[in-house]
Amino acid sequence: MISHQIVGPLQTTSVVESARQRHCWECVRRRLVCDFKRPACTRCSASGLDCPGYGGVKPLRLRWLDPGKVNQRSTLLGEYHRYRGLILRSLVQDTNLENKWGGDMLLTGIVSFLIADVSQLFIVFGNATAVVILKYVQQGVPSNWRCHLDAIYTLVVLRGGVVSLARLKNLEQLLRCFVYLSVIGNTTCPASDLNMTIPTMEEVDFILAKSSSNMIPFQLLPPSLLVEIANINRLRAQATTCVGSQTLPQEAVEILDRIRSFSPSQWARLKPASQEYWALAGDVYRSAVLLYGISSLRSVAILHQSPSLDALWATQTQSLQQLLDKALSSACIKDNMLWPLTVLGAGSTGCGPAMRSFVATKLDNMSQSVGSFAPLLAKNVLERFWRSDDTSWDACFPRPYIFATIFSLDLKQIFLQPEIPCIETGTDW
Repeated sequence: MISHQIVGPLQTTSVVESARQRHCWECVRRRLVCDFKRPACTRCSASGLDCPGYGGVKPLRLRWLDPGKVNQRSTLLGEYHRYRGLILRSLVQDTNLENKWGGDMLLTGIVSFLIADVSQLFIVFGNATAVVILKYVQQGVPSNWRCHLDAIYTLVVLRGGVVSLARLKNLEQLLRCFVYLSVIGNTTCPASDLNMTIPTMEEVDFILAKSSSNMIPFQLLPPSLLVEIANINRLRAQATTCVGSQTLPQEAVEILDRIRSFSPSQWARLKPASQEYWALAGDVYRSAVLLYGISSLRSVAILHQSPSLDALWATQTQSLQQLLDKALSSACIKDNMLWPLTVLGAGSTGCGPAMRSFVATKLDNMSQSVGSFAPLLAKNVLERFWRSDDTSWDACFPRPYIFATIFSLDLKQIFLQPEIPCIETGTDW
């Protein structure tokens, strides 16, 4: 009995002392001696920190910052420009070396810069290695991606042209990537400012015909639909110059008929696996290309209002939204839907706030999913267009933009192959 009266208080005192002497979690993290003040230690208060307390469970270290209180953005932006400068200097040095000028490494470096600008990611390209750094570029101004296209095409010409380079297996993906970005970039540019010479329609047809994989690398866009996008771009450019304007409406109708006759299910059956996802992607892009054709060709007065065309436009608008809703729920293909989403936002004017809210929300989600600013840029462009009174396609894109899904290059395939030096004149196929 006496023992019980003595031990009980001693145990209680020991427990209290142990709890009182426990360091707060912030002092433990910083390896400091806590002053054990309660409810918050003085060390944390003096450092301007919220004391996490003395609980038995380690708290999560989440600190919510008020808008405008972010203090790391300028630091990251400075690092971005520093690395970008190193890459540019490296590429410039290569242009001054006879054994590297026009080589595979230089060509790949410029293509990598193009991809970085398109996707708003940062790609570091050194003299001997290409390293992808997933740094999120917090910039609201689109980069001048056309300069990269011009530089790439200049190097291609110096290497003998598209037909000559197409013989090199290790550069095949570079050429297809170049063609894809050239064609897609023209869709979100004003008709008066389309670049139809880099590459030419003949070169586009050649590269796609030579493609052995029956698909555009890193994308889910069927090659035959990419050809029709290029044809639509050509009609838009011709409409601004009145060249062959009498035949343009008939050509436009034929293009739309070919797009409608494309069978996503037949195309998907050519794939070795995941055919249901290929079929869904084909359905999405088929509707998106149709909507792009109708909206953009109406904008340049090649196509005019008619009951049948209005019905087709309404059907494709609703179909594209439903297909995108399904595709964006699939982890396999959701990150490849930036261009179709942009087309839906620009081509579905007059469909009401529900459609616009759908597009804006999905672009927000995509930006978080892929870690890129490009979807947010598309959202900003579309919201400005929605606030305007003009509903034409060209009014949505008063200057050149490009909205392509993020992808990367298989650089190992390029670097493991021997380089072929630059040649002065073109060669026949």
